[in-house]
Amino acid sequence: MAKAAKEQENETVHEPDFETAASIIRSKVKPAEEKNAKSRGDLSAAWKTIEDDCHVNKKAAKDVHKLVGMSDETRDDYLRSFYGLMKQFNLGISEDLVDKAEGTGAPKMPTRKVSGLGTEALAALN
Repeated sequence: MAKAAKEQENETVHEPDFETAASIIRSKVKPAEEKNAKSRGDLSAAWKTIEDDCHVNKKAAKDVHKLVGMSDETRDDYLRSFYGLMKQFNLGISEDLVDKAEGTGAPKMPTRKVSGLGTEALAALN
């Protein structure tokens, strides 16, 4: 009996409601697309300013923006893997003429101190 009810349910054909669909497109989809287009334009202008006025590589700025949004654990795992792979491929920052003229070396990769399970906590475990 359940099979007969299911077959009957599958046979129900719903008439398309083009009028309501068109109304939704006009009242909800179109305004949302316009708002998204404006937001995309604003974002594009911001990234362009970073690149042109700040003289920062846009891809690097976007990558840092993604890193800032990651959890500490995910970010640490990503950076450890990234730096480890950089060593394997002998990648690093080359000293340029500005570094030499200023008497400084190429920038060093940063580390940060964190609270929690740091070296003190690990030493206490031993």
